[in-house]
Amino acid sequence: MIYFLLTLLDSPSVVAEMTRQDVHADNARKTEQLREVKRKNSIIRDLIQQLESSYDHSKRYLLPRRYRLLKDMIKNVIQDDLSR
Repeated sequence: MIYFLLTLLDSPSVVAEMTRQDVHADNARKTEQLREVKRKNSIIRDLIQQLESSYDHSKRYLLPRRYRLLKDMIKNVIQDDLSR
């Protein structure tokens, strides 16, 4: 995420060459990109919290069943389309 935020920053020389309309358009584009990054961050944070809760819940089961539960939990997180 830090890399993404650094790519949002323009050098001062690039900004100096932009017109007022270009600056407004660039600002709107960057605002939308930042909103999308925050949305994805929120989704991933929720997935991690859900995974933590499910992991704690799985401790109640014996090892063979727990292994299957953990495997399914990880598979669900990896295959989740929203986290991409």
